[in-house]
Amino acid sequence: MHICFVTPRFGGGGCGNYLSQLVYGLMNCDQNLRVTVVTTDKVYETIKFDMDRLRFIKTDVRLSNIGLFPHQLEFGRQARDIISHISRNDSIDVLHVNETSYGTLLTLGRPIRQVPILMTAHLSVGTEIARFLEVPTISFGDKFIHCMYHVSTSFFENYNVRKADRIITVTEGIRQALTKKYPHYAAKFQTIPNVVDTGILLQEKDDLRAREFREFLDPKDDTCLLLYAGSLVARKNLGVLIRATKHLLDQGNKVKTVLAGDGNKRRELADLAGTLGTSGNIYMPGNLTHCDVMNLMGACDIFVSPSIYETPSLAILEAMASGLPVVAAFSPDIPEIIKHEYNGLFFNLTRNAEQECAKQILRLIYEDNVRKKIVENEISTIKSMDIDASVEKTLELFYESMHKCKVSL
Repeated sequence: MHICFVTPRFGGGGCGNYLSQLVYGLMNCDQNLRVTVVTTDKVYETIKFDMDRLRFIKTDVRLSNIGLFPHQLEFGRQARDIISHISRNDSIDVLHVNETSYGTLLTLGRPIRQVPILMTAHLSVGTEIARFLEVPTISFGDKFIHCMYHVSTSFFENYNVRKADRIITVTEGIRQALTKKYPHYAAKFQTIPNVVDTGILLQEKDDLRAREFREFLDPKDDTCLLLYAGSLVARKNLGVLIRATKHLLDQGNKVKTVLAGDGNKRRELADLAGTLGTSGNIYMPGNLTHCDVMNLMGACDIFVSPSIYETPSLAILEAMASGLPVVAAFSPDIPEIIKHEYNGLFFNLTRNAEQECAKQILRLIYEDNVRKKIVENEISTIKSMDIDASVEKTLELFYESMHKCKVSL
């Protein structure tokens, strides 16, 4: 079987990292599988692929522009032309598009007749908008901009759901939300959860590099290091974490917060830290390699996710696999993985969210029994997640879709 994956990014965290781990698992599971990846950027680092069965083709679209709809449409157009060219000399059995909310599929269309199109949904647009509107820590301006942006996103989601033959949802909550919104297409949705390949994580960890990070961030070894890893955008709600840091400092606690990533809120967050007088305790290194993110997890003490809407993201799962206790804002899909006071701690996004967040962080700093219990249980949770089962389910879905199309010819 030959699968063609269309993805804005391959590796490097988030949805791109999801796909790189999935492709690695699929190729190990099926030695006859061939893969072509059409992307804007490939940034996987330590994964050792069989390059005789894997090829990359990059478009001219820049990854930094892929969040803008005109560039998504151009990416889809270029991907269509690339796939059409490939199909003249080589058969493609399945086409997979990573993420349903992108406008890629509108211009990608169905470049090869009778080849099934599968997609992976990492969120439900309707659920995200609802959460965005109800959270009091987000400004009116950000809410307005987000809603305007999602008018187009909702259109693309609707189009993609109708166009795709099958859609993989990474949480049961996303499947239920999409089923409620698109009941006529309920049979298309199948949940195959996000999982992490702990073998890959071990390859990416460097204890020496982690110690270097620790010594750089905390030379006196007397400070609690808080870590967030991901994009610096409105829905990540990082103002709450900066204010929580201020609250902890005001109480006499030695803490420093690392915001690893980049995005359009970076300057605003830096200004907020300056206004609150916490600039010296907020470190924003920008985009890092995935290896360095993993090493930061080895250097820090607590992982914090204040996002208003989050699935059990790979960053959270990787933190859990690293033995880094997680404090997260409650979000509808998070409880599928994290159970409060069992393998993580929640806080609610109320008007006093920063105080709620700080309260849970303090529990992990000073209550050794709580921290020990959470670390033990989160590692146990990750070990119980069967990546092989998820890969096999995905492969079965690809084969099933391919055979159905051949039967319909």
